[in-house]
Amino acid sequence: MTSLSLDSEKIESLILNGYNEKAAEEIFNIIESYDNGFDKELIYRSLSLLNLICDKSPSISLRTIKFVAHFINDSDSWIRLVSLEICYQISLFRPNLFIDLIDKIRGRLYDQDPSVRRLTVKIIGKLILSLHIDLDELQEIIKEYTEKLMDNDWKVKLSVIKTIQKLLNQDYTKIKNLEPLLSMVIINLRDKDDDVARAASELLKIHGTYFLSKEKLFYILLNLLYNEKNRTKELIIWLFGEIGKEKSSEIISIIPKLINLLKEKDYRIQLKVIESLVNIAENNFEQIWANLLNSMSEKSDSNYRNALINAIYHISRHNITEIFPYLFEELENPSENIREGIALVFKRLFEEYQIELENEITKILYQLESRFWRERKKAIILLQNICFILNSKKMAVWITIELNKTLKNEKDPEVRDEIIYTLKNIKAIFTDIDESIERINNELSILKKRIHKFQEIPAQFREKLNSYINNFKFNVTEIQLNKKYNKILRKIKKFHNLINKFVYKRLAFELIEEWEETRVQIIEELSIIKGFISEICEEKKTEFISLLKEEIDLINNRINVLKVEFEYVEESKFEIYEDTP
Repeated sequence: MTSLSLDSEKIESLILNGYNEKAAEEIFNIIESYDNGFDKELIYRSLSLLNLICDKSPSISLRTIKFVAHFINDSDSWIRLVSLEICYQISLFRPNLFIDLIDKIRGRLYDQDPSVRRLTVKIIGKLILSLHIDLDELQEIIKEYTEKLMDNDWKVKLSVIKTIQKLLNQDYTKIKNLEPLLSMVIINLRDKDDDVARAASELLKIHGTYFLSKEKLFYILLNLLYNEKNRTKELIIWLFGEIGKEKSSEIISIIPKLINLLKEKDYRIQLKVIESLVNIAENNFEQIWANLLNSMSEKSDSNYRNALINAIYHISRHNITEIFPYLFEELENPSENIREGIALVFKRLFEEYQIELENEITKILYQLESRFWRERKKAIILLQNICFILNSKKMAVWITIELNKTLKNEKDPEVRDEIIYTLKNIKAIFTDIDESIERINNELSILKKRIHKFQEIPAQFREKLNSYINNFKFNVTEIQLNKKYNKILRKIKKFHNLINKFVYKRLAFELIEEWEETRVQIIEELSIIKGFISEICEEKKTEFISLLKEEIDLINNRINVLKVEFEYVEESKFEIYEDTP
């Protein structure tokens, strides 16, 4: 390689083989020989290769900074860009090397090339957050840096916003001029780029946390809310929700204003309001609930009413474990608008949270056992309302069966009349409910009988296998042991699936509980019997083989005796023949 030629392949090979110091030395030699008016393509290629190893070691980084400093203000933007790329890479791990270079880098904040400005704000942002420099100088840098919020490139603004967020969370006292920053943040709320606008709203929240009282922040936000276009309104509404997540009494006065925005025809605004109300309800549920009901009680157009119902539904979903007592209470509200709205919410919740609602109905059924007749009567009226609102035959059957049980033991005439009245109304809607109840009772009876049959299976299993052993069918026993065991397990699984698909589980609660106990017990007994039968089979098999061997040996001995006797007779017979004249 001559003084002004670059052997790229050689340098790349050195880098790939880990000889970073040698590669860097080759590149530095080229840069040292560089004449500002000569072959910029050569220097660009050199810097590009240097970019690959600039942070591989402290010595390389230190020398790199010294050489790169000459090219940060180069007349060609592509040279400036690759120089700043090298600076950014080194700044991530060795920001202290830039203490003397920061002023030169600051000059690139106003570069005509947006790509250069993007890298510059990243580098300056990293240095602001990392370097320990004189406070006055730092504040001057921050002032100049925050002015880039007015840059015409969205990536520059987004990078500046994110750095300021980190800076405020790190040490908010570093920022001195608050008013200009606040104004620029508000301007960025209107930015055409969604990422910039959203980041600006997050920055406004952080800014308000450190520098503004809640009253002043809300005053600014309300001003923006009523004077900005819908796109900016969405961000302001979101901000109210984020602030409302925290325990703050100041947010309470904002709740009616947010609810009033549900009158907006823009569906996106309505969704943002609902999201915000859900967030605020985390710490201010009672206030949200009361304001929504108050708004629903007033006469309004159908769109606003539907939006209020939708808001109540979403708040109910996010508070599903606590919401039902509130809903039950409003079913008896004097306002017809509220009752109808809550009924619609009930229907939607039933579709999504059927188990949770059934649990709440179970709690109401327990109130039928109260010693106070008024509570029992109130529970019956509530069950009737729920039954009619849901218009579910499944619920109607369950409630009817429970009320019939209660009627048998109820002595108070008013409560009895209320039960009879409720049952009559249910039958008027579901005319075939008696037939359905009879069919369900038959199904329950069949299921109960089948459970009892399952309880007999272990004894039958043991008896059958013992019969094989007693008849010395050991091979059959071994085959049938696993075959019958697996067959029984399949039967158990099939019945388990069947009973769990039973629609009226609440009516079969005790039966399902009995089955669970039976299932576990049967499987345990079968496992014990299987192990016992296997042992017995082996013992009997060994014993049988032993007896069989003894009998065989006995037979062999007898054969041997007979054989000797036979041979003796044969020999004696031959001698007789010889002695005969």
